[in-house]
Amino acid sequence: MLRASKDDAKIGELIAGYIDGGNLAPDDLMMQFIISRLRQPDCGDGYLFDGFPRTIRQAEMFDLFLSETDAKLDRVIHLVAEVPELISRLLARAKIEGRADDTLETIKSRLEIYQKRTAPVLEFYQQQGLVHLVNAMQSPDEVFEELELLCAG
Repeated sequence: MLRASKDDAKIGELIAGYIDGGNLAPDDLMMQFIISRLRQPDCGDGYLFDGFPRTIRQAEMFDLFLSETDAKLDRVIHLVAEVPELISRLLARAKIEGRADDTLETIKSRLEIYQKRTAPVLEFYQQQGLVHLVNAMQSPDEVFEELELLCAG
């Protein structure tokens, strides 16, 4: 969604400038983008995020938005994989998709940012009983089956 927005609006360009460099976009900017997107008609029956929220502040802002709209978060799915495997997959993606932001240096930077700023989000949602772990070291088909079961239930 963020990458697709790069050409759509000024906010998308701003966010892309951060993520293309392996950084997180500022929380307020992200929330402005997310809330705008969630107000679109196709989100009325629900939505699935991949990689959001990335900070405790975003999680808190998102919870506030949900409470103001009488909505709730159903579940948080955490795909668990070993770091060497993540690096290998992202480097392969870089070759396949031609992604300039998937260099070894950028990937390592993202992993450091994840540990410092995003991993605490899991604890935030674990305290709410929302986190479901999925072993992402399985085959893609097995991971997909687990995700389907989680999303159906």
